[in-house]
Amino acid sequence: MGRRGFVVTAVAALAVLLAAPAGAGEKLTMDGSTGMLPLVSELAKAYQRKQPGVEIGFGKGIESIGGIRSTIEGKIDAGLVSRPLKPEEKGAGLKEVEIARVGTVFAAHAENPIAGITEQQACDIYAGKVKNWKEVGGPDLAILPLSRPPQEADPMVIREKIACFKALREAEGVLVLLKSGDMSNALASRAGTIGMTNTTALGALKGKVKALALGGVVPTQENVGKGTYPLIRRFFIVTKGNPSPTLVRFLEFVRSADGAKVVAELNAVPVK
Repeated sequence: MGRRGFVVTAVAALAVLLAAPAGAGEKLTMDGSTGMLPLVSELAKAYQRKQPGVEIGFGKGIESIGGIRSTIEGKIDAGLVSRPLKPEEKGAGLKEVEIARVGTVFAAHAENPIAGITEQQACDIYAGKVKNWKEVGGPDLAILPLSRPPQEADPMVIREKIACFKALREAEGVLVLLKSGDMSNALASRAGTIGMTNTTALGALKGKVKALALGGVVPTQENVGKGTYPLIRRFFIVTKGNPSPTLVRFLEFVRSADGAKVVAELNAVPVK
């Protein structure tokens, strides 16, 4: 190829690059807490409307500990983690960016007329002392308590904040669900259930499940933001080492005014 042909080819290649949209060919992969997926997937969609060339993929949900491990091992670009990192996890090179705060809630099927319970009533239900909703002011309906593995964020928050849960042994009739998506499906499909979940996950269920007031305090965005509601869960995106420019730009969007709007629309409180 002559010099003239080389120059023409180089100019043509440059023109193609300049014509490509910002973010073209860029990819991000994230996985972790299934409770965070509804929120972060909506943030990703909003970001992609601004940067259509960026591809953002999510796994099926491997919970917070899975997101941490996969980030450490380099299998994903970022982990979705619904608790602060432990010192040993930070020691492995992980960094956290808090993106939202949500209320951990006791939830019931939307058709259950009960509006709320007390902390002691919640403990009595999970200890097997209370087995029918009529015992706590609800309908004559058997209670099916649903829980999560003890290392997951919702039960951790509950044990930390509710004194009678600290040493509580859950009754044999309590059904432990491995993923928050399983919790959502069970709450939406069975009228007698009570379960541990968060306000963002409830928002994705479109009215099929409702949050119960705890001690007379409703888990509204305002009450969560002010700290009036006691059970607060924090959402983090976790990275290892120096994140890629693509990931940095996405995190900047998440913490921007546009990102905060998406967070608020999904019943979460933006972090300033």
